[in-house]
Amino acid sequence: MNISDFYWHDSIIRNINVDRTNPGNVDTVLFEIQWYDTDEISNVIFQNVYWADLALIFANMGKETISDITIANEDDPDLVECQRIWGMHLNFKLNCYVMNTHFGSKIKIIAQDFTVAPS
Repeated sequence: MNISDFYWHDSIIRNINVDRTNPGNVDTVLFEIQWYDTDEISNVIFQNVYWADLALIFANMGKETISDITIANEDDPDLVECQRIWGMHLNFKLNCYVMNTHFGSKIKIIAQDFTVAPS
């Protein structure tokens, strides 16, 4: 599954849940997404999260809609630093997912992978 396989533009972020109930074993960030032009709602779960920056803007009066989601380049400074810290302890690749919203929020998550499941 690739992050670009989904149509993110104008989809709505309905909820964000950070799960650290068992740190080091369960480190996930879950987004409840209502897909553009449908009533379908899915949970997008970033798994094995090693770093997250949730730069959220709360002052808007509308729904938080996604502009785009990309995977950052290998030379992204946050990804490079995370790999420097954890690299020798990992036996898998980390990805840096970057989500921008129409209201100016920027969410950056460094994780092993993500899944999409019905809500």
